[in-house]
Amino acid sequence: MITRLAPNAEIGKIKNDLKQLPNALGHLVRTWEEKGRQLGEQASQWPMIYTVAAGPLRPLGYKEGIVTLMEFTWTHGCVIESGEFRHGPLEIVEPGVPFLFLLGIDESRHTTERAINFVKQRTDNVIVIDYAEISQGLHPWLAPFLMFVPMEWLCYYLSIYKDHNPDERRYYGGLVEY
Repeated sequence: MITRLAPNAEIGKIKNDLKQLPNALGHLVRTWEEKGRQLGEQASQWPMIYTVAAGPLRPLGYKEGIVTLMEFTWTHGCVIESGEFRHGPLEIVEPGVPFLFLLGIDESRHTTERAINFVKQRTDNVIVIDYAEISQGLHPWLAPFLMFVPMEWLCYYLSIYKDHNPDERRYYGGLVEY
């Protein structure tokens, strides 16, 4: 429907790249576990994590920062949109405060890089997952699909290193009335 209404070469690229997703995802599942383990171990030392993302990665940043980190790893945190970083969030940056950045290769990259550079000057507690390193040449708008895999490995091992079963719940799923 989209290509009939407004033919666009970019839509054609996305459609072709969608066909490559299963192989690209399989590759990341196989090759990212060890890196995810290392990052999970690093993050397990942090009492909370600010997750920062923009553009097509903003929804994934929200999902990972709220659902995965809080629900499955019991890690306190907050999600910040990269474009909003220079307002209030700028003031909470200090040594020891941990940040997790999802960095895309779309138009939002510059804004997220600006936040990364600011944070790295003030704290060593920084993890950056960069779509440029894992994209396998796929379109920038497919970043949420591919970036999901490294985030899941990181969060799985974060939970394990915190000695927490990610399937265990305190309240969710009817354990207590809400």
